[in-house]
Amino acid sequence: MDVIISMAAKGQKIIYHRQNCMYVEKMKPQNRMVLSQKTVKKQRFCSCLYCGGLKGELRTNPQFSAWEKEYGIAIDYIEKNNALYVRTKIGCWKLWPDEETDKYLLFHRNIYNKDMTLAEACYGAYHRQRDVKPMASLHQLINYIVAHDRAKVIIMDNYRKLPRTTAKQKKYYRQTENKIKRRERKQAQQRIDYLFKLIAEGRA
Repeated sequence: MDVIISMAAKGQKIIYHRQNCMYVEKMKPQNRMVLSQKTVKKQRFCSCLYCGGLKGELRTNPQFSAWEKEYGIAIDYIEKNNALYVRTKIGCWKLWPDEETDKYLLFHRNIYNKDMTLAEACYGAYHRQRDVKPMASLHQLINYIVAHDRAKVIIMDNYRKLPRTTAKQKKYYRQTENKIKRRERKQAQQRIDYLFKLIAEGRA
């Protein structure tokens, strides 16, 4: 992602801004210089206190309210944790910024129910979603979360209703099918073991 600095800025501290920051709008067009984030990090420029970081992303990105409305999710920023929490009907996710890479890491709450408050959902055990690489795009992560939890809802009803159009969807279907069959075999074996136990105890 490219950022903006002002060539007219005075003083030793050089501040960079997101392109849609309100302070960029106050700069004269001829004074704006576009640089890559890699460059400003290397030069150790300072991020804008208004638009920098995850909190700044929320301030300057108008898409958040649109995502909440379109996908039926809740998105909240918790300053104490410096993390973004996304709650769907069946899951809670944490997006955490990795300062070294300027990308976001995705974590999934181990146990969640829709009656949890935001404060309750923020704490507790989370695991890193290992099939998702660190991403610079919050939109891509939101899309992943929505697709993941929609698939989980389908699986709860009948995994055979999962889409199988793309290669990725077919792979996910096979993985889900194998996982469910393993679980069914395990449950069947447990029932047999329990029946034999009852017979041995003379209760069947």
